Amino acid sequence: MPLKKDMFDCVVSIGTLGWHAPLNDGIFKEVGPILKRDGIFLFTAKKVKKLSKLKVKAAQLLWPILPKSFKEKHEFGVKTFHTRLDHSEQTIRRLAKRWGFDIYEIKIDFMAETEFYFVCAQKGIK
Repeated sequence: MPLKKDMFDCVVSIGTLGWHAPLNDGIFKEVGPILKRDGIFLFTAKKVKKLSKLKVKAAQLLWPILPKSFKEKHEFGVKTFHTRLDHSEQTIRRLAKRWGFDIYEIKIDFMAETEFYFVCAQKGIK
């Protein structure tokens, strides 16, 4: 959806990143321009456990030999969403800095029995 540059004071994303979309450069690339200077980006990002990453890697390696019926059912999850699951505090800080955001707080908490990061970032001058 085309939005005007510097349109919002705050963008909030709760329960999406890591559950339904990966936290990556694309998110900051989309949010950065629509936030006003000094705008706030509040979001949660699911903390991905190492076992989950290993399962995804295994699925990606086995993808070429998996049956067609399995591929049709799981293609979105294996080939798109799960390819960039790396939500660690270090990754979040690195992404934010790359896109001109200052992190004010990263707090680990629980939501629906899942560990997640609660992040408050402010758009700086780039």
